[in-house]
Amino acid sequence: MDDGFKSLLTDKGSGIQSAVIIGLFSYYTKHVSVVTSALLCIEEPELYLHPHARRLISDRLTEFIGEKNQVIITTHSAEFLRTSGEDVNVIAVSKDSGGDTTSTSVNLKDYARILVNESSSELFFAEKVVVCEGYDDFVLRAVAKEIFPKQLDSQNVSVISAAGKDNLSTLAQLVMRLGIKCYVLADFDYFLRDKSEDRKNYGVEVKPHESIISLCSEFFEQRCIYGDRGSGVYKKLQSLREKIKKQTPEAFYTAKRASDINFSGVDTPDILGKLRQHGIGILSGEIEDLCQDGTVSPQKKLNLDTVFQLNSRLAAGESICDIFDVTELLELLGTVLS
Repeated sequence: MDDGFKSLLTDKGSGIQSAVIIGLFSYYTKHVSVVTSALLCIEEPELYLHPHARRLISDRLTEFIGEKNQVIITTHSAEFLRTSGEDVNVIAVSKDSGGDTTSTSVNLKDYARILVNESSSELFFAEKVVVCEGYDDFVLRAVAKEIFPKQLDSQNVSVISAAGKDNLSTLAQLVMRLGIKCYVLADFDYFLRDKSEDRKNYGVEVKPHESIISLCSEFFEQRCIYGDRGSGVYKKLQSLREKIKKQTPEAFYTAKRASDINFSGVDTPDILGKLRQHGIGILSGEIEDLCQDGTVSPQKKLNLDTVFQLNSRLAAGESICDIFDVTELLELLGTVLS
């Protein structure tokens, strides 16, 4: 084998050996044994490979599958959990607190819309997942790193961006289906709103999107959220939303902060605080409202550019707690990491 230095294949690195073996087997099934399909089994193909090589091997396996074949791999690498045109069945195997082994199967094709990259696929290896609305995942991780150093990784907690409110419930559904503890973080308007035509009465800027009710009763019934009380809490939230919509319909569709809701007999901030303490991180406003120095604001949204700015400041030694009011984020993190 000549990869710049001519030597025996057995003297080459694991990545080259895997690539050659897959290539030889592909050639064999395509040109020699053409009567039936073939099965290729590989244990941890990511060993000793850098990320680019892992993706390359993953692509080779996808090509092999495309020739009417099947591949079974065991892996701890997100690079091998990518959606493609083929059916990719994932069986997540884990041990519970009692030492019993459990397994859950999902087809990645059903979640192709939300699993856009390897960072999303990290959730398959987690014990707990915080599903965030957007770039607030960066802020939450920064707060956890500063206030609870090393705890996210030591407890196998993944913080995953859903890239929009309308993806929160689907991503949460996937996490729960895998038997993984699921939490959420979203702006206040996720507490309200719906997709009905009523919103058009309050301007073209009122966009339809999912809400906290889209998470469904099963989310609230998780042991890490409300457990047996979950169904009751879910119904109370439904009832509260209906009352707010009936009495203050404009605020229901346009409010961006808890202070925008003037609803008699309801302490919205208190309700949100209790939700955060149970793993449902609905902020009292937008994530930008928590910024104390103007780096981001309702007029200057948290996006990739501002994330780069924030990351530079943190790398230079600034504290995330000096940039953001982290009180509400700590309420959620305290529950997730407890």
